[in-house]
Amino acid sequence: MEVVRSNYEAMIDRAHGGPNFMMHSGISQASEYDDPPGLREKAEYLLREWVNLYHSAAAGRDSTKAFSAFVGQMHQQGILKTDDLITRFFRLCTEMCVEISYRAQAEQQHNPAANPTMIRAKCYHNLDAFVRLIALLVKHSGEATNTVTKINLLNKVLGIVVGVLLQDHDVRQSEFQQLPYHRIFIMLLLELNAPEHVLETINFQTLTAFCNTFHILRPTKAPGFVYAWLELISHRIFIARMLAHTPQQKVWLQFISYR
Repeated sequence: MEVVRSNYEAMIDRAHGGPNFMMHSGISQASEYDDPPGLREKAEYLLREWVNLYHSAAAGRDSTKAFSAFVGQMHQQGILKTDDLITRFFRLCTEMCVEISYRAQAEQQHNPAANPTMIRAKCYHNLDAFVRLIALLVKHSGEATNTVTKINLLNKVLGIVVGVLLQDHDVRQSEFQQLPYHRIFIMLLLELNAPEHVLETINFQTLTAFCNTFHILRPTKAPGFVYAWLELISHRIFIARMLAHTPQQKVWLQFISYR
């Protein structure tokens, strides 16, 4: 846990542009594929370990012990050594979760009799675990009172997911699938709007991060994501939280500026 805190505090010290800088940095770094040898294998191993831990009965919803043990594994694999390695880890995990989702959906295309509910469950199996990992890292990064560290990490991860989505959208075009990205965003939105003190202290900044994310992914930029986008910006939790911050006006003005 201390390694995560110290590493991200150092990262923030070097990120002079704040949350927006972190998001756009994440978007640009989503296309950096010259990964160090063996990094993909390490990321695949760690993701598999976390998914198994997440779905095990012993882990519970938010087991600090289980999460701490996993952070220890990340440290042993060298993922927490540098900002660049952490960023690449998130990118690789996003790509792997998305690819698993594509393979599951391809099964249904080849076998129309396949149960759609089972196919979705197969997609969500990895996606939901990955989202929980992101949420826990955001919650526990930096000191409890250091909201800057948490928000910059959130913006960096959102930027990575956005970058992967935009590249996938451009490459696959008509074959692009919205499901994995929609699931990541909606589950992360729900996770980070849970009634917990540490999350309440950063709620305004969290909503701002999601507003910026949805603005970047607006229909004119990612038309293949439009149906998921409409569902995201009209979700009852998102709208309710936005209305709760109406006196400040800032976030609401971002919301009504979508076009």
